[in-house]
Amino acid sequence: SAERESSWETGRWCRPTAGFIGFAWQTLATSPCPVPGGSSPYIRSWVQIQYCNELDSKPKADLPMHLMVILEDRISEWDAKGEILDGYFNPAGAFDTVTVLGLIEDRPADETIARLCAPATPRYVNAGIGRRGLMLASFGLRPGRLASWLTRLTGFVASDPPDIVRAYGDGLAAVAAAVIGRAAELPHAVSIHSTPDPKIQSQYLGVRDRLWRRLLWPSVLQALRDAGAVMAVYAPIRDYLPSDIAERTVIVPNVVGVTARASVNARSGAPMRALWLGRQM
Repeated sequence: SAERESSWETGRWCRPTAGFIGFAWQTLATSPCPVPGGSSPYIRSWVQIQYCNELDSKPKADLPMHLMVILEDRISEWDAKGEILDGYFNPAGAFDTVTVLGLIEDRPADETIARLCAPATPRYVNAGIGRRGLMLASFGLRPGRLASWLTRLTGFVASDPPDIVRAYGDGLAAVAAAVIGRAAELPHAVSIHSTPDPKIQSQYLGVRDRLWRRLLWPSVLQALRDAGAVMAVYAPIRDYLPSDIAERTVIVPNVVGVTARASVNARSGAPMRALWLGRQM
Protein backbone atom coordinates (compact mmCIF):
# COMPACT_ATOMS: atom_id res chain seq x y z
CA SER A 1 0.00 0.00 0.00
CA ALA A 2 1.02 3.62 -0.40
CA GLU A 3 1.07 3.98 3.40
CA ARG A 4 3.53 1.10 3.74
CA GLU A 5 5.66 2.29 0.84
CA SER A 6 5.92 5.83 2.15
CA SER A 7 6.93 4.60 5.60
CA TRP A 8 10.04 2.89 4.27
CA GLU A 9 13.18 4.79 3.53
CA THR A 10 16.50 3.55 2.27
CA GLY A 11 18.08 2.33 5.46
CA ARG A 12 19.17 -0.67 7.45
CA TRP A 13 17.07 -2.90 9.61
CA CYS A 14 18.19 -5.99 11.40
CA ARG A 15 19.31 -7.26 14.74
CA PRO A 16 22.89 -7.97 15.84
CA THR A 17 23.51 -11.44 14.43
CA ALA A 18 26.87 -12.29 12.93
CA GLY A 19 26.80 -13.47 9.35
CA PHE A 20 23.36 -12.13 8.53
CA ILE A 21 22.65 -10.02 5.49
CA GLY A 22 19.23 -8.42 5.54
CA PHE A 23 17.30 -6.82 2.78
CA ALA A 24 15.05 -3.83 3.03
CA TRP A 25 12.75 -1.98 0.75
CA GLN A 26 14.08 0.91 -1.23
CA THR A 27 11.33 3.26 -2.28
CA LEU A 28 12.26 5.54 -5.10
CA ALA A 29 10.04 8.51 -5.90
CA THR A 30 9.44 8.46 -9.63
CA SER A 31 6.86 9.57 -12.10
CA PRO A 32 3.81 7.31 -12.11
CA CYS A 33 4.57 4.09 -13.92
CA PRO A 34 1.90 1.73 -15.27
CA VAL A 35 1.31 -1.50 -13.41
CA PRO A 36 -1.47 -4.06 -13.86
CA GLY A 37 -4.67 -2.57 -12.57
CA GLY A 38 -3.45 0.97 -12.10
CA SER A 39 -0.34 3.04 -11.48
CA SER A 40 2.07 3.55 -8.65
CA PRO A 41 4.36 6.48 -7.83
CA TYR A 42 6.94 4.13 -6.40
CA ILE A 43 9.33 1.55 -7.70
CA ARG A 44 10.09 -1.07 -5.06
CA SER A 45 13.29 -3.01 -5.14
CA TRP A 46 15.65 -4.90 -2.90
CA VAL A 47 18.82 -3.40 -1.58
CA GLN A 48 21.60 -5.29 0.07
CA ILE A 49 22.29 -4.46 3.66
CA GLN A 50 25.80 -4.92 4.99
CA TYR A 51 26.62 -7.30 7.79
CA CYS A 52 25.08 -6.14 11.04
CA ASN A 53 27.54 -5.86 13.88
CA GLU A 54 25.50 -3.47 15.97
CA LEU A 55 21.83 -2.80 16.59
CA ASP A 56 20.35 -0.91 13.67
CA SER A 57 17.04 0.87 13.55
CA LYS A 58 13.94 -0.78 12.16
CA PRO A 59 11.46 1.03 9.88
CA LYS A 60 9.88 4.08 11.42
CA ALA A 61 6.38 2.64 11.42
CA ASP A 62 7.68 -0.71 12.75
CA LEU A 63 5.01 -2.46 10.73
CA PRO A 64 4.64 -6.24 11.05
CA MET A 65 6.46 -8.09 8.28
CA HIS A 66 5.25 -11.22 6.51
CA LEU A 67 7.62 -13.50 4.59
CA MET A 68 6.68 -16.37 2.28
CA VAL A 69 9.27 -19.10 1.72
CA ILE A 70 8.75 -21.39 -1.28
CA LEU A 71 10.63 -24.65 -1.58
CA GLU A 72 10.60 -27.83 -3.61
CA ASP A 73 12.36 -29.91 -0.94
CA ARG A 74 10.50 -32.11 1.49
CA ILE A 75 10.94 -30.68 4.97
CA SER A 76 10.06 -34.07 6.44
CA GLU A 77 13.27 -35.42 4.85
CA TRP A 78 15.28 -32.60 6.45
CA ASP A 79 13.73 -33.61 9.77
CA ALA A 80 14.61 -37.28 9.25
CA LYS A 81 18.26 -36.30 8.62
CA GLY A 82 18.38 -34.03 11.66
CA GLU A 83 18.83 -30.86 9.62
CA ILE A 84 16.35 -28.56 11.33
CA LEU A 85 17.76 -25.24 12.55
CA ASP A 86 15.72 -22.87 14.68
CA GLY A 87 14.92 -19.71 12.74
CA TYR A 88 16.35 -21.02 9.46
CA PHE A 89 13.52 -19.39 7.50
CA ASN A 90 13.56 -16.24 9.62
CA PRO A 91 17.12 -14.84 9.88
CA ALA A 92 17.62 -12.62 12.91
CA GLY A 93 13.90 -12.90 13.66
CA ALA A 94 13.24 -10.10 11.17
CA PHE A 95 9.73 -11.28 10.26
CA ASP A 96 6.64 -11.52 12.41
CA THR A 97 4.86 -14.09 10.22
CA VAL A 98 6.45 -16.72 7.98
CA THR A 99 4.36 -18.73 5.53
CA VAL A 100 6.04 -21.82 4.09
CA LEU A 101 4.72 -23.02 0.72
CA GLY A 102 5.79 -26.57 -0.05
CA LEU A 103 5.46 -27.31 -3.76
CA ILE A 104 5.55 -31.11 -3.65
CA GLU A 105 3.51 -33.39 -1.43
CA ASP A 106 4.80 -33.38 2.14
CA ARG A 107 3.47 -33.49 5.68
CA PRO A 108 6.06 -31.99 8.01
CA ALA A 109 5.31 -31.83 11.72
CA ASP A 110 3.86 -28.60 13.04
CA GLU A 111 6.68 -28.45 15.60
CA THR A 112 9.26 -28.59 12.78
CA ILE A 113 7.66 -25.69 10.91
CA ALA A 114 7.49 -23.69 14.13
CA ARG A 115 11.22 -24.22 14.72
CA LEU A 116 12.17 -23.21 11.17
CA CYS A 117 10.09 -20.03 11.37
CA ALA A 118 10.92 -19.09 14.97
CA PRO A 119 10.21 -16.71 16.55
CA ALA A 120 7.57 -15.72 13.96
CA THR A 121 4.03 -17.03 13.73
CA PRO A 122 4.38 -20.07 11.41
CA ARG A 123 2.07 -21.16 8.62
CA TYR A 124 2.41 -24.10 6.26
CA VAL A 125 0.58 -24.73 3.01
CA ASN A 126 1.23 -27.37 0.37
CA ALA A 127 0.56 -27.27 -3.36
CA GLY A 128 0.86 -31.03 -3.87
CA ILE A 129 2.55 -30.72 -7.27
CA GLY A 130 3.72 -33.92 -8.96
CA ARG A 131 6.56 -33.77 -11.47
CA ARG A 132 4.93 -36.13 -13.93
CA GLY A 133 1.63 -34.25 -13.97
CA LEU A 134 3.35 -30.88 -14.28
CA MET A 135 5.54 -32.16 -17.09
CA LEU A 136 2.48 -33.25 -19.05
CA ALA A 137 0.41 -30.15 -18.27
CA SER A 138 3.20 -27.81 -19.38
CA PHE A 139 4.13 -29.81 -22.49
CA GLY A 140 7.59 -30.61 -21.20
CA LEU A 141 8.06 -27.55 -18.91
CA ARG A 142 7.79 -25.09 -21.77
CA PRO A 143 8.28 -21.68 -20.13
CA GLY A 144 5.01 -20.09 -21.23
CA ARG A 145 2.90 -23.14 -20.39
CA LEU A 146 4.69 -23.63 -17.09
CA ALA A 147 4.19 -20.01 -16.01
CA SER A 148 0.52 -20.18 -16.98
CA TRP A 149 -0.02 -23.35 -14.94
CA LEU A 150 1.80 -21.97 -11.89
CA THR A 151 -0.38 -18.85 -11.73
CA ARG A 152 -2.88 -20.93 -9.72
CA LEU A 153 -0.43 -20.68 -6.82
CA THR A 154 -1.37 -17.02 -6.40
CA GLY A 155 -4.41 -18.28 -4.50
CA PHE A 156 -2.09 -18.93 -1.56
CA VAL A 157 -1.35 -15.19 -1.25
CA ALA A 158 -4.77 -13.77 -2.11
CA SER A 159 -6.17 -13.39 1.42
CA ASP A 160 -2.96 -12.41 3.23
CA PRO A 161 -0.24 -11.35 0.78
CA PRO A 162 3.31 -11.42 2.13
CA ASP A 163 5.66 -8.46 1.97
CA ILE A 164 8.41 -10.59 0.44
CA VAL A 165 8.62 -13.94 -1.35
CA ARG A 166 11.78 -15.98 -1.03
CA ALA A 167 12.52 -19.00 -3.22
CA TYR A 168 14.70 -21.72 -1.72
CA GLY A 169 16.89 -23.11 -4.49
CA ASP A 170 17.39 -22.64 -8.21
CA GLY A 171 14.65 -25.02 -9.26
CA LEU A 172 10.88 -25.01 -9.45
CA ALA A 173 10.69 -22.83 -6.32
CA ALA A 174 12.46 -19.98 -8.14
CA VAL A 175 10.03 -20.20 -11.04
CA ALA A 176 7.02 -20.33 -8.72
CA ALA A 177 8.25 -17.30 -6.76
CA ALA A 178 8.71 -15.32 -9.98
CA VAL A 179 5.22 -16.22 -11.19
CA ILE A 180 3.60 -15.34 -7.86
CA GLY A 181 5.60 -12.13 -7.62
CA ARG A 182 4.63 -11.05 -11.11
CA ALA A 183 0.94 -11.87 -10.72
CA ALA A 184 0.54 -10.46 -7.21
CA GLU A 185 2.99 -7.56 -7.64
CA LEU A 186 5.28 -8.81 -4.88
CA PRO A 187 9.09 -8.66 -4.78
CA HIS A 188 10.90 -12.00 -4.73
CA ALA A 189 14.40 -13.18 -3.92
CA VAL A 190 16.14 -16.47 -4.74
CA SER A 191 18.74 -18.28 -2.63
CA ILE A 192 20.97 -20.83 -4.36
CA HIS A 193 22.35 -23.64 -2.22
CA SER A 194 24.22 -25.90 -4.64
CA THR A 195 26.60 -25.53 -7.57
CA PRO A 196 24.84 -26.05 -10.93
CA ASP A 197 27.84 -27.87 -12.39
CA PRO A 198 26.77 -30.11 -15.31
CA LYS A 199 29.67 -32.51 -14.68
CA ILE A 200 28.70 -33.01 -11.06
CA GLN A 201 25.03 -33.34 -11.96
CA SER A 202 25.75 -35.96 -14.62
CA GLN A 203 27.73 -37.96 -12.06
CA TYR A 204 25.31 -37.86 -9.15
CA LEU A 205 21.85 -37.17 -10.58
CA GLY A 206 19.69 -39.78 -12.25
CA VAL A 207 18.42 -39.50 -15.80
CA ARG A 208 15.02 -38.18 -14.73
CA ASP A 209 16.51 -35.49 -12.49
CA ARG A 210 18.93 -34.37 -15.19
CA LEU A 211 16.12 -34.15 -17.75
CA TRP A 212 13.95 -32.21 -15.28
CA ARG A 213 16.68 -29.66 -14.59
CA ARG A 214 17.54 -29.28 -18.27
CA LEU A 215 13.96 -28.58 -19.29
CA LEU A 216 13.37 -26.31 -16.29
CA TRP A 217 16.60 -24.30 -16.66
CA PRO A 218 15.31 -21.65 -19.15
CA SER A 219 12.49 -20.78 -16.74
CA VAL A 220 14.90 -20.74 -13.80
CA LEU A 221 17.23 -18.31 -15.59
CA GLN A 222 14.32 -15.97 -16.29
CA ALA A 223 13.24 -16.20 -12.64
CA LEU A 224 16.77 -15.28 -11.52
CA ARG A 225 16.82 -12.30 -13.87
CA ASP A 226 13.43 -11.13 -12.61
CA ALA A 227 14.42 -11.51 -8.94
CA GLY A 228 15.06 -8.45 -6.84
CA ALA A 229 17.94 -10.30 -5.16
CA VAL A 230 19.91 -13.48 -5.87
CA MET A 231 21.86 -14.97 -2.96
CA ALA A 232 24.40 -17.80 -3.14
CA VAL A 233 25.59 -19.63 -0.03
CA TYR A 234 29.18 -19.81 -1.31
CA ALA A 235 31.24 -18.03 -3.97
CA PRO A 236 31.90 -20.85 -6.54
CA ILE A 237 28.18 -20.93 -7.36
CA ARG A 238 28.64 -17.69 -9.28
CA ASP A 239 31.12 -19.35 -11.65
CA TYR A 240 28.31 -21.45 -13.12
CA LEU A 241 25.78 -18.67 -13.58
CA PRO A 242 25.42 -16.42 -16.65
CA SER A 243 27.53 -13.30 -16.26
CA ASP A 244 24.57 -10.93 -15.97
CA ILE A 245 23.19 -12.96 -13.06
CA ALA A 246 26.56 -13.72 -11.44
CA GLU A 247 27.56 -10.05 -11.19
CA ARG A 248 24.48 -9.20 -9.11
CA THR A 249 24.57 -12.33 -6.95
CA VAL A 250 25.58 -11.71 -3.33
CA ILE A 251 27.24 -14.31 -1.12
CA VAL A 252 25.30 -15.07 2.05
CA PRO A 253 26.73 -17.95 4.14
CA ASN A 254 24.12 -20.56 4.92
CA VAL A 255 24.07 -19.93 8.67
CA VAL A 256 21.51 -18.67 11.15
CA GLY A 257 22.39 -16.94 14.39
CA VAL A 258 25.95 -18.27 14.46
CA THR A 259 28.11 -16.23 16.78
CA ALA A 260 31.89 -16.00 16.69
CA ARG A 261 33.57 -19.10 18.07
CA ALA A 262 36.97 -19.49 19.66
CA SER A 263 39.56 -20.93 17.33
CA VAL A 264 41.15 -24.29 18.04
CA ASN A 265 44.93 -24.38 17.96
CA ALA A 266 46.35 -27.51 16.40
CA ARG A 267 49.01 -29.30 18.41
CA SER A 268 52.01 -30.11 16.27
CA GLY A 269 52.94 -33.75 16.36
CA ALA A 270 49.78 -34.85 18.12
CA PRO A 271 47.79 -37.67 16.53
CA MET A 272 44.40 -36.92 15.04
CA ARG A 273 41.72 -38.22 17.35
CA ALA A 274 38.56 -37.31 15.49
CA LEU A 275 37.53 -35.93 12.13
CA TRP A 276 34.04 -34.48 11.76
CA LEU A 277 32.65 -33.97 8.28
CA GLY A 278 29.09 -32.72 8.18
CA ARG A 279 26.76 -29.90 7.23
CA GLN A 280 26.26 -28.92 10.85
CA MET A 281 28.88 -28.80 13.58
